[in-house]
Amino acid sequence: MLKNLSILVPMLTVAPWVAACSSKDGNEDTSNNPAFNPNANNNTITSTGRPEGGEVPITPTQVDEIKNAACAGWNGELEGVPAKLQLVVDISSSMNQTAPGTNQTKWQVTESALVQAIPGDGTATYPGLSATTGVGLLFYPNVQSTPTVAQQSLAACLRTDAMIPMAQLGLDGTGNSQRNLIRQAFQAAQLAQGTPTYDAYTYALQNSTLSAAAAQLPGAPYQLLITDGQPTIAPGCSNPNGNISDVDPQPVVDAVQAAWTNNGVKTFVIGSPGSETGRAWLSQAAVYGQTALAGCQVAGPNYCHMDMTTAPDFSAALRNGLAQVTNQIATCTYNIPVPPAGQTLELTLINVIAHLTTGSVLLYQDTAGDCTVGWQFDASNHIVLCSQTCATVQADAGAYIDVAAGCGSQIDTIIN
Repeated sequence: MLKNLSILVPMLTVAPWVAACSSKDGNEDTSNNPAFNPNANNNTITSTGRPEGGEVPITPTQVDEIKNAACAGWNGELEGVPAKLQLVVDISSSMNQTAPGTNQTKWQVTESALVQAIPGDGTATYPGLSATTGVGLLFYPNVQSTPTVAQQSLAACLRTDAMIPMAQLGLDGTGNSQRNLIRQAFQAAQLAQGTPTYDAYTYALQNSTLSAAAAQLPGAPYQLLITDGQPTIAPGCSNPNGNISDVDPQPVVDAVQAAWTNNGVKTFVIGSPGSETGRAWLSQAAVYGQTALAGCQVAGPNYCHMDMTTAPDFSAALRNGLAQVTNQIATCTYNIPVPPAGQTLELTLINVIAHLTTGSVLLYQDTAGDCTVGWQFDASNHIVLCSQTCATVQADAGAYIDVAAGCGSQIDTIIN
């Protein structure tokens, strides 16, 4: 439940959100206009100046008043900032088994679902993620594994040269775009024995997700780990038994935790059919990766990762899980709007509105830092929904965010 600031409702008056605008000559005198000061005690409501953040329900009429009062009529739905998503996908030989509820193998189902959800399949039905979304891809092992008791080169269990490093997907139809490279990688993938989950996860993290090239891309970083079973190869392409057999998964869990703690990388975890014996560690990894499902328990029966081991139709379950991933990675961070020609945005006069299936709410900027309900600016002046607000929006399939913005008189300066 969002924090309710309904105590403010009686203060609402006709068009109290009048936004500050000025033309290029900057002649407008705003010194005595209380609308320019969100902290002024003038019985008006703006979405700024409340350290605790929060939100207040508003009616459709009040939504229209906010939008009509926006600078030069400026208002519109916010465009989500694309995220950076690194795929780490298990293609061990067990993926050749038939998937529950289908007449296809687990790999055929996984390939089809991932291609349609991420790069798209070239059709209008499955366009994939946006052109500015950063995506990288590493299959594992993608080579026949030869583990030894002692640690050795990663080439012994992981085909690192086949990784597609993080880059923006680009527009469809471009021959050498990242989108096409990823499609081609799916076609070229080879199932093979061995599951070096730790080496694959950490190699992708260090050499793609956290690479210098990826650092130049907008958006928050995520990794998506998909596996159908226990790791059978320990760090450094090793195995205490000197062969392919189950190994301790704890290093993988620790790596997921460190990715978040040290680098702010969240990790989604999908357990395909065959991962039944690994549900506890996969569930723990999702908790440490900050993507645990609501109301989950690490030990089950409602596991914290996307557990597909009991789904009657793996294809439907996987597509639903991937839809949850793609919805979450781009929902809660938004680009600030482009001001009308000849004007510049006054960032102290931005009104952010969440339109939910239950009604609209005006969100307040949280200036204190805890950011539970409402929104904040990040270091790049993106609008970021606070944690509880973000969760509410993500859980509402019909939700969207828009903004009514004010403008200031300094044409070349964005005022924060």
